[in-house]
This record gives sequence, structure tokens and C-alpha cells, in this order.
Amino acid sequence: MKTKDTRGITLVALVITIVVLLILVGISINLVLGDNGIITKAQEARIAQELSSYKENMEIFITTQQIQDNKFDSSSLTAYKSKLYYNTKNEDNKKGIEAVLGNVNKKYIEKIEIVNGKIYLNTTNKTEQRVASSIGIRVNSWDVVDGTLLSSNKNLELVEDKDTVVIPPSIKKIGAGAFSGVTNLKKVIIPGTVEQIDSDAFSNNSLLEEVVIEDGVKRIGAYAFKNCTKLRSIDFPNSVTEMGEAVLQGCTALKSVKLSKNIDKISDYFFSYTGIEQITIPEGITSIGGYTFEGCDMLKKVTFSASVKEIGYGMFWNVKSLTEIEVNEANNNFKFENGLLMSKDGTTVYCGILSLEEITIPDGVKEIRVNAFVGSSAKYINVPNSISYISGGEFYGMYMLKEIRVSENNEKYKTVNGSLYTKDGEELIRYIANGNTIIIPEGVKVIRTGAVQGKKIRKLKLPSTLIELKAMSLNSVTGLDTVYIPENVEAFESTVLPNDAKVVVSESNKNIKSVDDSMVLSKDGKILYAACSSVGEFNIPNTVEIIDTQCFVRNYNIKDLVLPENVKEIRSAAFGYSTLCSIEIPNSTNTIAGNVFTNCAQLTSIKINKEKSGISGSPWSCPLGERAVEWLK
Repeated sequence: MKTKDTRGITLVALVITIVVLLILVGISINLVLGDNGIITKAQEARIAQELSSYKENMEIFITTQQIQDNKFDSSSLTAYKSKLYYNTKNEDNKKGIEAVLGNVNKKYIEKIEIVNGKIYLNTTNKTEQRVASSIGIRVNSWDVVDGTLLSSNKNLELVEDKDTVVIPPSIKKIGAGAFSGVTNLKKVIIPGTVEQIDSDAFSNNSLLEEVVIEDGVKRIGAYAFKNCTKLRSIDFPNSVTEMGEAVLQGCTALKSVKLSKNIDKISDYFFSYTGIEQITIPEGITSIGGYTFEGCDMLKKVTFSASVKEIGYGMFWNVKSLTEIEVNEANNNFKFENGLLMSKDGTTVYCGILSLEEITIPDGVKEIRVNAFVGSSAKYINVPNSISYISGGEFYGMYMLKEIRVSENNEKYKTVNGSLYTKDGEELIRYIANGNTIIIPEGVKVIRTGAVQGKKIRKLKLPSTLIELKAMSLNSVTGLDTVYIPENVEAFESTVLPNDAKVVVSESNKNIKSVDDSMVLSKDGKILYAACSSVGEFNIPNTVEIIDTQCFVRNYNIKDLVLPENVKEIRSAAFGYSTLCSIEIPNSTNTIAGNVFTNCAQLTSIKINKEKSGISGSPWSCPLGERAVEWLK
């Protein structure tokens, strides 16, 4: 028969008896139980004795290691419950923090950790905090809110002058931009106690060579390791179930990637501009996002598993090295025939081998995906009557094209001198340039996405009948000094404009106007629609109240900008992918879109003439996170 354990009850009874006796002899309750009371002091003494023993054991461990190996660096020592790291550690050593501190009371085993050779106690107990501080043990030193390690200069002390950072095990989430752009970081160790790595957490670290992600990490945010150009391999544990877009974008040295078996989607731009040479999409992956392999100029072969059901746009953007696409025979959704990746039923062309000199779209195809052939060497493309709609983006980046061929009896489209128009001639779908002059014929009212492309162009004449310029309609024209916008054209976004040209809008235009040959505004001057990416310095008029969507996107000349006092709103991706370094935002601004500074890798200073959190959404996708934001009031 089991007997009841009465030891705890006996101890409590003894304490109560002592307290009662002390009171009876005239000692006050406060003197017994207060902050400076007898019992409190006894508790502190016990805590101090225990914590001091841990600290002493750590000092002995460090001294022993230094004697055994003069290469041992005490500042590399990091440990927690089940893990131990230091620069001379034998890989076979699987012990945790108790190898350093000795046996640790179960009360402290989850609270105590060693980070960069310093011992920390993670506790909210004021007595423990007071005692730990008194004996030289640090307490909750990092900028942490609800388990999230924030982007702050304080937290960069985890790196200091070392090249390795071990995330403290008390951290549940690594905040956005927490370690983005750290100049000396070479190795990162992320314990399984961390559940989430947020966006841009380690992006733009050009020296980062090794990333260890332990089992337990569940979510990895967008751009988490973007532009880590020395990273050669990375393994994602099977605990990972969610991954954002472009996680590895721009890791140009990356050759080997092991994906978690528990993800079913590869997000947009995931492998773009990496050094991978071949890849087999693992079984279980059902969806592959857009532009997944964009710019992978060493990629030769891709194999699709049977499980893949969805493929995004522009998957092999400018991947000229690709010579082989293999689709598992058991795949019910795709096939590869005559250099084209197609839907199994033959109605959609997704992409193709870019070395083909002539592309023939099979009869029965209804759709060619946008950006299907960017970087293609093809001189001719044959389009069947079965195609239901062509936006223009299907032929984007096909600089070698000499002719788009459609049947004379095609009811929707026609070709004139190799160029493709809608049957009524009012919409230009793709212009084929001959020489360095482009003259769009009168009668054209709409120029579609990617319609006008050409290198070393000296003259571009747009028709007086023109009304609408679709996104990216002229931006692939190079060599122009100035583009002249006719009088009937409606407002358009920055991606319309050629990358190296200035812009002048006809004074007769009733919809828009140009300022300083570098900006396009609404006629009343309240909306700034577009800014030339060929220009680096802008004097934005005081009339401007709205910076429109993608206004300064991919401007590689801009450095510093001060917005005028009347600006109230900054819209989506207004400065995205630009070289903006600093910006000052006025008190009048009330709304900033969440992705305004996406991929602004050089942006280190966002000054806002408001009180902290005066505008929601900070840091608005700035890779550096909150470290870049300064509230001036």
C-alpha cells in the first residue's frame, strides 16, 4: 500500500511554528517576513550559495580549458540545458550546460545559460534578480519582448567582435532584421528552443559561411538569409513547417540545400540567384512559387516529383544554363515536350529551354505564362489560334526576337513587320525593333506590359493616340536620354519608364505633368506617381501628399531623401529594392504601407518627425528592422 509523503507538510508546519514563536517573543511580522526579514535573507543566502557555485564551476571549467588548449576562447563559450558550444569543443561531446556548471537544480536548468562566456539568469523573480546581480550573474540582458529578440544595437552585443553568434535558448523568436547586415558574422547557431526566425533576420551578411538550425524551429520568414553570399550549404530540420519567400535569394555560393520533409510549398524566389547546379523537387512538395530559380546561372537540371501540382510565373527567369527538365511519369499535372514545360492536358505553357532558336507553341495551348521565356535566344515564336489571351508579358526579356508569327486568320491578333498587335491595331503587345529607332504607329491606344524592348535605342516616338502605358511597358528600353509622354496619356507607375532615361510630359496633358525631367505627378501636384531611376537626387514639390505605389522602386542611384512636410501617405513598395540609405519623414505622414522599404539593403536611417509609434507598421519591411528607425519627438 502506498503511503502519503508528509515531508512537505512537516516543513511548512515547522516554518509556521517558528514564525509564531518569534512573534510571541515580540519580533514584528515585517522583521520576519519583509524584504529585509529573517526569512527573506535566509532565502537570498541559499540562492546566492547555489548560483555562486555555478559561477565558480564555470570559472574552473574555463581555466581548465585554457590549460588544455591555448586556442580556447572563453568568449566563444555558450551553453544551455542540452547544448554546449565553444571554439575548441570536440564534436563528439554531446553534453549540455551541466558539463560546465556541474549538476544544476531543476529549478534553474531552464533559466540559466551561458552566452559568449558570460553567465545569465532568465527570471522575473525579484529576489533571484537581486541576488544574481549581486554576485556578478547577468539578468535578462537582451532586448526581448514576449520572447522575441528584437532588432536593436543592444542585441548586437551577442556578436560583438566575434564571428559566431549562438542565439540564447530563452529566445522563442528572432525578430525581423535582428542580425541583418552584421559585417563580421561568419557562423550562426539557432537552438531548437527558437520557434521562429522572422523576415530578414540574417540577411545581407556577406561573410556568413555556416548556419546551424536545430530541430524545433518551426517557421522561417521571408528573406531570412538573403544575400549571404558566402553561404555554401544549409539544412532545414524536419520541424520546419512554414517558409517565406526569397529565404535564400542571392546566396550566390550556395550549392547544397536540404529541405524539411514537412513543408508542401516552395515559396516565391526561394532559390533565386543561388549557385545550385541541379535539384530534385522532393516528394510531398505540391506547390512551387513564382521566380523560384530566377537568375540561377549554374542550374543545369531540374526534376519534378509526382506530387507537384502548381507552378508559379517566371520559374526559370534568365536561367540560360538549364538544359534538362525531367517530370516524374507519375505526375498527373505536368509534362515536358519539345523543350517546353506544359500542363498535362496541353493547354498551358509554363516555360521552356532558353537555348531554343525557334519556339513553336503547340496547337491547343490556350495560355502562355507571363515571363515564360525571359533570357531566351529564340528569334522566332509561332503562336497558334487557340491562344485565348496575350498580355505581352509572355514575351518579356526575349531580346533576340525578330518575328512573332500568327496565322492571318487569327481573329484576335495580327503581326505587322514582325510586331504583334490586337486585331484592331489599338493595343501593342510586342514591338520588334529594327535598328536604334522605335516609332510606335498612330492609332495605338494601349502599350501592354513588356511591349517595347530594345538595347542601344536612340529614339523612341510614342503616338499622339496613346492613352495607357501598362506596367513595365517601356522599362526594357536602354540607351535613351529622354522619353517624351504625349498629351492623352493617363497616370502610370515608375516601372513603365526606361531605366536610364529622363521623362518629359507634354504640357498639354490634362492628367499628369513632369517636374525636373525626373518625376511624374498628377496635374494638381498632389500625387507623385513615378520617379526616374536614372536620377539620384530629388526635390519633391511641397504640393505632394501621396508617394504612389513603387514610385522609387529599383532606383539604384538614390541615396538620401527628405520628404516635404505635406506628405500624408506612402504607398506599397514605394522605395522597394532601391539603394536608399537614409530618409526623413515629416510629421504630416500618417500612413506608410507595410512593404515600403522592402529589400532596401542599404537603408540604415529612417527618421520620423513624430513620437514613437506615431505611424503603425514600423519598420515597414526595412531589412535592418527597428535598428534603422529613429523617432524624433
